[in-house]
Amino acid sequence: MTGIATRVAVCVASFRRPAGLLALLQSLDALVFEGDAPELRIVVADNDAGESARAVCESAADWLRHPLTYVVEKRRGIAAARNASLAPALGRADWIAFVDDDEIADPDWLDALLRTQRATGADVVAGPVRTRFAVDPPRWIVEGGLLAYPRFAHGAALDTACTNNALVRGSLLAGLESLFDESLERGEDTELFVRLARRGHRIVWAEDAPVTEVVPLERARLAWILRRSYLDGIARARIERRHGLHGGAGIALRGVGRLLQGLGLAALPTPRDRAARARALRLAALGLGRCVGLARPRAAQ
Repeated sequence: MTGIATRVAVCVASFRRPAGLLALLQSLDALVFEGDAPELRIVVADNDAGESARAVCESAADWLRHPLTYVVEKRRGIAAARNASLAPALGRADWIAFVDDDEIADPDWLDALLRTQRATGADVVAGPVRTRFAVDPPRWIVEGGLLAYPRFAHGAALDTACTNNALVRGSLLAGLESLFDESLERGEDTELFVRLARRGHRIVWAEDAPVTEVVPLERARLAWILRRSYLDGIARARIERRHGLHGGAGIALRGVGRLLQGLGLAALPTPRDRAARARALRLAALGLGRCVGLARPRAAQ
């Protein structure tokens, strides 16, 4: 190894998914690097007061190639858990990588994120999330792409990112007056990355740095999909309102437009195409959520 190794902390917020967490840790242990490997540390923040992740972490410490820090955050909420995962890492890592406890990293996941960062000089690098179903879902779920995540061209500039697959310059996070906003029950990661982007920090896409999310059966249902879209709409409206994006009238128009468009498409006489109807209802739910989020900025989620 030449020079000083890049220090990377992989931060994981976990809540009652010991089997998923174990699979993630195994994939992190299998990471490979073409050149000099970074100095890697893993931090797991357990958001379960019952410490359901403790046994997995204590066992993994015996076989992981990388040191693991386990912390417990008893205050319920994903933002609080993410902040707890950052506490042992900030000031000690050049880069913070985020990944979720229901995901599995490709062997070259982290290497690809770092490679894209070096090539672009970006402050944040985000990568794709593929879906793998724990049990075969209804065909219309797959055909409609109803649980698929967005993809972009490699190197594309983004205006936000998500913590299900992201690499962030550690000094940026260390310099923030606040990290993940614990008043947000959803969208706390989007809000943080919007904040960084609006300060001029570059976010780019690394198409060759995927992780795989294992989707349980209960998510492959229309009710769950519509509720998630509705809550996403609330979160987006709150974030856009907070940061002055689009203006109140613009947010309202977008919300009403999506609601009406979705309802109109759902009413079309295409009874055999369940996937198309589900996509239309999902769009309507997103629009409704945006309207609710604008009208009631603190709407229950």
